[in-house]
Amino acid sequence: MVKREFNADYLNEIVNDPSVRGGIKNTLFDLDMSPIVDEMDNYVLSWEGGAFILVDKGEGVHELHTQALKSGRGKKLRVAADEMFEYMHDKCEKITSMASKDNPAARALAEEYMIQTHEDDEYYYFERVM
Repeated sequence: MVKREFNADYLNEIVNDPSVRGGIKNTLFDLDMSPIVDEMDNYVLSWEGGAFILVDKGEGVHELHTQALKSGRGKKLRVAADEMFEYMHDKCEKITSMASKDNPAARALAEEYMIQTHEDDEYYYFERVM
């Protein structure tokens, strides 16, 4: 079951784990996600082995970032995604996301839940109207 996080400790553990860091473009220093968690219009929804970061972009739109340890991927991630979309259904009008072209797993996950809207040289872009 996903739960909303109001403290960055768990999210920091996830995003700074070596198995996750490879998918994050900035790997020069440890990330501190406190500013994102502290902003009450953002949502961080966690499950055992991962977290969804939903950043408020204004006008009812939240941008989704998925961070998962190896232990939180596969079926666990998909169950958590179902729960996340249910949790967010009355909290925003649209969820957007992007997947790097060098991350086929991220693209496959996004395609399961969202519609691809466009692409550029580096990313595929997705959205889901709530």
